[in-house]
Amino acid sequence: MSALDFAARAGAQEARDMAEAVVGTADAARGTAAKAESAAQAALTAADATGKALDASRQEMEAAREAADVAGRTAQAADRVAQAANGVAQQAERLARDAAAGAPRLFTSMSAASLPTGATVIGSSGFAAVGMGAATYVSDANATADLARSHPLACFKGEGGRYFRLMPDAQGAITPEQFGCPIPAVGSNAQPYLQATLDYAAAVPDVRQISFTQNYDLWNPIRISGTPTTAQQADYLYLRSTVKIVGTASDRVVLRFLNSQGGRNDIVTQRVVLPGIAGYEGGHDENNYPWMGSGLVPDRTKGLLDFIYLENIEMDGTYTYDEEKFYDANGQRTLHSTNLMHKAFSSDSSCRRVFMRNVYMHDWGGEIYYLGGSEVREEYLENCEFRGSPQCAINPGTPARSTYVNVVCADALQNEIVGGMGKTFVGGRWENLRGAGVFGGAQGDGRTHAGYSFGYPWRAPDTIPWCVFQDLRIERCKGFTLGSYSKGRIHVVDTPIILGGDFGKLEEIDLDIQATCDGQADAILYMGGPATLTEQVPNCDPGIYKQLPRNIDIRINAMRTRQAQESPAFGGGDNRAAWRTAVVYYGGMVEGNSVKITIDGTANDAFQTVNGLSGEAPQIVVLPTFKRSNPGIDPVGISILSTTGEQSVNVLPGDNPIALDGDDGLRLIRMRNTQGQRSWNWADGTQVSFTIRGAPGNSGYGDGRVVALFHPEAASEYVVPEARLLGQAGDRITFRRDNRANRWVEVSCETGTKVRFSGSGNISAREVAAGATVTIDFPVAGVRASDKRRDVVEWVEPTTGFVSSGSVISNDLVRVSVTNTGATAAALPGGVRRVRVLNGYAL
Repeated sequence: MSALDFAARAGAQEARDMAEAVVGTADAARGTAAKAESAAQAALTAADATGKALDASRQEMEAAREAADVAGRTAQAADRVAQAANGVAQQAERLARDAAAGAPRLFTSMSAASLPTGATVIGSSGFAAVGMGAATYVSDANATADLARSHPLACFKGEGGRYFRLMPDAQGAITPEQFGCPIPAVGSNAQPYLQATLDYAAAVPDVRQISFTQNYDLWNPIRISGTPTTAQQADYLYLRSTVKIVGTASDRVVLRFLNSQGGRNDIVTQRVVLPGIAGYEGGHDENNYPWMGSGLVPDRTKGLLDFIYLENIEMDGTYTYDEEKFYDANGQRTLHSTNLMHKAFSSDSSCRRVFMRNVYMHDWGGEIYYLGGSEVREEYLENCEFRGSPQCAINPGTPARSTYVNVVCADALQNEIVGGMGKTFVGGRWENLRGAGVFGGAQGDGRTHAGYSFGYPWRAPDTIPWCVFQDLRIERCKGFTLGSYSKGRIHVVDTPIILGGDFGKLEEIDLDIQATCDGQADAILYMGGPATLTEQVPNCDPGIYKQLPRNIDIRINAMRTRQAQESPAFGGGDNRAAWRTAVVYYGGMVEGNSVKITIDGTANDAFQTVNGLSGEAPQIVVLPTFKRSNPGIDPVGISILSTTGEQSVNVLPGDNPIALDGDDGLRLIRMRNTQGQRSWNWADGTQVSFTIRGAPGNSGYGDGRVVALFHPEAASEYVVPEARLLGQAGDRITFRRDNRANRWVEVSCETGTKVRFSGSGNISAREVAAGATVTIDFPVAGVRASDKRRDVVEWVEPTTGFVSSGSVISNDLVRVSVTNTGATAAALPGGVRRVRVLNGYAL
């Protein structure tokens, strides 16, 4: 018996002795009262015998009666004291029992301890060491022999055959230390203790939280060779109930997931036969599979969990991310780089809701965060980071309505997110990914599809699955694929955005894109549409065709950093790193009147096309403030005009550059890709411009000696109020498409070109009378009759005594009038004469 037990029992005995003494006092008082009554009776008898003593006897009798009353009251008081003493004794017994139950015992000695009968709550000072895993245990209806057999680290059998079980604290929390988990040390394996904690939480009704209080090393359990991939076996931790998992340290609690021998997973320690793995990517042999297991896996055999909750947790898979190891020189993943069985979090058809806050998962061989199944309805991730995998950083392929607040995804193959019932991205950063995508999309036509297509993600039929971006930043990704129902603001750095692809529908997109070039950037935006109206959607039933992209409004602001401005690119020289182009249209059709892309900022080009042009094009608006980043390089699609005469130039949305090269002279412009020439079915209101591009040091490009002429009589495909001449670098004319008139109408023209047309002719000598005028016609290529009121025609070599004037009398023909201003006849010399037509207006 302990000293505390002894002291408690001694106190109880002393209380009993006091009570017995008080009872004795009461008995004595009663005896005194009885004697007093006998004395009174004797006095009365004596009074009857002798009258002489009557008065004196009466006085004595009254005194005796008074004494008897006093004795009775004393006896009653003694009874009350005795009752109080009995209560003190009972309280002392209870205190002794509680003191015995609360004695500082370790869990490991509980079953051998002598426990007082009737105790239902017992405390421990620790599991195996004082201060490590202190807990409270309760004997209630849930504390059964079966529970004790299944969870021996949380239950024990006490004195008298009663069972006690671990009771959570006031917040409903328990810890692995209460199951014997030791202080972390080299060679210690916390996995059995953490799993025991999770299993116990699933076995009792009052555990709501598991608190991780320190860092833990978890060794991979041994996989039984030959079990199929679907068997839930030898993953690190299985979650079997709806419970919160919270790190309670000042910072994140770190869980290191090690191989089966306690080393990093860079070293494979288990190779097993894994039937069914051959179909997975990674190239591993199913007869020699490198087993590592996943970190946290909900146990599907336990039914659908209401929610999964993680907070303040770091999960280190110890599979070091190494781009040089994972990818070859062509950027393709190397053989064996991926291990799809090695995920940090893997939930497939296991829960309805997922919540994570301040969670960091990194260095895994498979998808770091995987969430699948049509049952998931809500997903909330806040201040979470997923980094380091040759597979997905995150892959939530569910119909859930999701919110991602400041989520970082980095150093991985890709992100793969389907729109479901809607996604909201608040802040956050994705960086250094081989690819990424947010596939918002429509439900489709309700038919069953033969395959899986991200163009038709799950969602409620009456729900618009908006993907809302609130300043998501995407840096150095090979491509970011975006689907329907996307709106908000995105900032990309050295990352192209891809719209469409093989989606069945591409619609309802309203985006502001801030695009920054920080190195060797590609195009900012790629988009296109189906080539025909009967183009099949891949992996879907026959007859499900791609629809025309519609209701799209995108605003691009292109820029580059100072580092890019100072970095040589495109062969060095004066050229510097910049976006190659703002938009690449890779062909096909769109619903042109509802698809608009506005371009501002700086890039080497505003718009390019590939795969030819067909169908209705989007409206491309290039703002006047847009500037070319490297004027010294030829944009893609530039029209280089090296000969005089009629010329055809490209007509693309946005700016169409023209380079003038070759001999002096005029190039009469016609517009290619319009009307009958590979018609593009331009959307009404689409604007295009033509700009003379100059090359520093190359006088043949845009130096004013050669001229591009847009003339009122040149062609029916455009309308200008008068001849427009572009010859200097930077000269620009802009047209707007008028589909009702089936032609282009001038919007503006900016040019500083002053052009002189010249021609020559051989005239015969003649005499001209005083004051008389003769006329001579000269061919001058390029002049037009409509210009005659503005023309000034002069002789190149003036003749003494004669004055000349002239006008354009028809296309390519000038009539010079020569007048003898003298008083007498004069001879006009013959020979070759040259004339010059000065068209000196500036538009």
